[in-house]
Amino acid sequence: MSKTKILVSTRYFMPGYKAGGPIKSLKNLTLAMASEFQFSVYTSAFDMGESNPYPVKLDSWNHTDQGLDVYYSGKGLKNLFRSISALTKENFDIVYLNSFFDSRYSTLTFLLFQLGIIKARKVLIAPRGEFSPGALKIKSKKKSFFLKVMHSLYRDKRIFWHATAELEATDIKNVFPEAQIQVAENISFLKSERAELGAKNPNSLVFFSRISPKKNLAFALECLKLVKTPLEFHIFGTQEDKAYWQLCEKLISELPKHIKVTFHGELLPHNVVDTLKRYEMFFFPTQGENFGHVIVEALSSGLYTVLSDQTPWTDLAAHGVGCSLSLNNQQAFAEAIENYFSQAPDLRAKTGKKAIDYIQNKLNTEASLNQYRLMFAN
Repeated sequence: MSKTKILVSTRYFMPGYKAGGPIKSLKNLTLAMASEFQFSVYTSAFDMGESNPYPVKLDSWNHTDQGLDVYYSGKGLKNLFRSISALTKENFDIVYLNSFFDSRYSTLTFLLFQLGIIKARKVLIAPRGEFSPGALKIKSKKKSFFLKVMHSLYRDKRIFWHATAELEATDIKNVFPEAQIQVAENISFLKSERAELGAKNPNSLVFFSRISPKKNLAFALECLKLVKTPLEFHIFGTQEDKAYWQLCEKLISELPKHIKVTFHGELLPHNVVDTLKRYEMFFFPTQGENFGHVIVEALSSGLYTVLSDQTPWTDLAAHGVGCSLSLNNQQAFAEAIENYFSQAPDLRAKTGKKAIDYIQNKLNTEASLNQYRLMFAN
């Protein structure tokens, strides 16, 4: 019996890493299920913000050792038409769009499917948190206009939506009430990477994500203005939005002297867990995550985790490993930080061990794989 053929259309894919979670989600999915499904990935030849391409064959199919076929597209109109020509030569069962708002790798691919130029029996759209209330507020006028213009096209019965949690399914329903939604949780391989507590910098908290409005670093800095406890705040991430980083730099200069901030820049994927282990708290008041691989990495590194309530990780407080708070209350974040660091160091170390146990028990890779099998089969 032949494998189901799935065309994955996404702006960023491995070996890229700067776009963060969406790359990890696709990498884990395609590698975990390459023996069961035939994945063809159509993607850019450039990592986020880079002008030099990956060391791959450009504008042609690359067959990887993991069993994937990846088409790395170059820049420019000529290469765009070349990639479209390559895609039309194949017949697929499913087109999987790893974003909703991406103009080239989602909207254009979707329109080519609608016109019958790309042949498949259905489309699966994974918004990756783009429909969360916080995400929709960013460039809201542009997004609202696009949704009004395109809404009728997405009523096609061949269109299905992939949500990675019930929270995201609700967000999708709020935008497309008639949406056919299938829930399949993101796959994480960290369960096999049993983490142990490392030596931690005392009174330290860390932010690790792209530097962009959605990830809400500026809000984190505003909260730290209200904290009276002396702390070290370490920031890791790619400067996706230069103007936003300038705002963050201004806020850093306004912090009280007892809050010491260090910006470390980008963090390579293979260094993430070992780096995070050095700190005591992960502070991530994001405006919306459909999953949040970095949250899994922080908990696996033994960090008490302070989040906004715009992620699926809403049970941290019940397990004593963190909290999820409303973005309407900066004071609540400040108090949560102060309350944690007011505890004795030995109690904080016990919390770190609880965080590792919590995430190891939470992850269920086989259950997630079964959800994808059902989603791709229907």
